[in-house]
Amino acid sequence: RGRPYLHVLRIVERHKPKVVLIENVGQYRSLDGGPAYREIVESLRAWGYAVYSDILDAGDFGVPQRRARLFIVGILRDIMAGEFRFPAPSGPKVDVASILEPPELAKRQIVELRDWRRRPDGAIPWDKRGAGSIRLGDVGNGSQGQRVYSVLGHAPTQTASSGGHGAGTGLFLVGGLIRRLTPREAARCMGFPESFRFLCAPRVAGSQLGNAVVVNVVEAIVREVFRAVGQALPQREDA
Repeated sequence: RGRPYLHVLRIVERHKPKVVLIENVGQYRSLDGGPAYREIVESLRAWGYAVYSDILDAGDFGVPQRRARLFIVGILRDIMAGEFRFPAPSGPKVDVASILEPPELAKRQIVELRDWRRRPDGAIPWDKRGAGSIRLGDVGNGSQGQRVYSVLGHAPTQTASSGGHGAGTGLFLVGGLIRRLTPREAARCMGFPESFRFLCAPRVAGSQLGNAVVVNVVEAIVREVFRAVGQALPQREDA
């Protein structure tokens, strides 16, 4: 793990796509001193790409999830018509409450907890309503997957694998009950359209979503790529 980028570079070197878009965790630039990040950037530049990188948070692009990710964009210099710029935050600030399914569809996500510890109200960051995660308290040791959040804020970063009662999505206090997000709710946190269907078990769907990229963020980046190469953005075809 941590070496798949070498396969990506082999593909790029062989096929020379016009545009390369790479995503990883925000700490990737400094991971182990940053050699992998530098190799990606230096390789792309050597192959004729103009390279740009920035960290974007999905919560700034219309989804209720705090998810800071590093994006590396490489564009062949000979097709550029202007400078590329990463998109500015756009889209409404939305909270988890706005993407919840009806209670009858979330019964299987309810978790019975006896050691749920709520933080003092003065310690809860209510100023993050719709613009950040609001941690209400903890269960167990309070590690990732053992934290309880308010639906008035953002979800924590969705993960492919994490332990605890809230593995993958985190725990939320909804209507007096504590539960995980349903696969559909998790998909909404990732910007997936309602037409997207899961052909797998709910737990598998959660893992797949944790490994995915947020649609809204990638779409915003692609818009800027088309602007930088002087081409009109193709019409979006929703399934």
